[in-house]
Amino acid sequence: MIHVARKLTSNSMRGAAWMLLSTVFFTGIDASIKLAATDIHPFVIAFFRSVFGFMILFPFIAINGVSIVKTSNIKLHVLRGILGASGTLCFFYGISITTLAQATALHFTTPVFGVILAILLLKERVTISKLFALLIGFLGILVIVRPETGFINLGNFLILCSAILQAFTVIVLKKLTKTDSAISITIWMSITISFLAFPFAFIQWQWPDGAGLLLLALIALFGTGGQYCVSRSLAIAEANAVLPIEYVKIIWASIVGFLVFSEVPDRFMIVGIILIIFATSIILFPKIYTRFTSRPTYFDLR
Repeated sequence: MIHVARKLTSNSMRGAAWMLLSTVFFTGIDASIKLAATDIHPFVIAFFRSVFGFMILFPFIAINGVSIVKTSNIKLHVLRGILGASGTLCFFYGISITTLAQATALHFTTPVFGVILAILLLKERVTISKLFALLIGFLGILVIVRPETGFINLGNFLILCSAILQAFTVIVLKKLTKTDSAISITIWMSITISFLAFPFAFIQWQWPDGAGLLLLALIALFGTGGQYCVSRSLAIAEANAVLPIEYVKIIWASIVGFLVFSEVPDRFMIVGIILIIFATSIILFPKIYTRFTSRPTYFDLR
């Protein structure tokens, strides 16, 4: 029993380290997207991100052979590709027209939408704490977007759409980590999103210059690295034990946004961030220790 407990603790620590590293990568890609979007359309950036991401991963195929991408869950990979491509296009366009910290904060609503999916799709029991978390989460959204005219701006709307799609994606990803390796999942993601994003990129097509290509390659490096870290983290540890670490992203985003883009969060942004983090904590933190039980979370396909 002690050995099992130590192993679980060790796995959680390793998973946490991978998740923490992913926050650095994802903040890097967000900042790089905003920089690149000044000259290149976000849809074109999304396409090149996946193509270059595959090129970064190709040496793994060359060294290990095509067996590294063999899978018995091709339908799940395609589904993840559809969800991932849709979410990527929404997020890339959204972050290009909103602040870094605001986009990061709104994307934290993914677990909130995950609870809704769990209730609707997985028939998870509705509890008072979940309803309270949903209320606080949506209040945080309203404080950040402040739809005084009855509408939210396009950037905020697209970021929220990407959060909903990400909630769907996490369900599929957690299922895939049970049978496929992290590298296989990441390679399949690059392949499927490249094909699915190309038609949208073609409509807005423009060849980037040398500096633009370097920035696009950096975006691919950050994005591929972040996806791999998340896949490794979820494969090693339970999602509820490592996902709260994603809150670190708001710290990185605020620092980079201030230093690089001169973005200063106002009081509404700060209050909204606190509300969203509080709502997500209600959902995630009480479940951290349920990895010792068989009780399902909203990431299981049951």
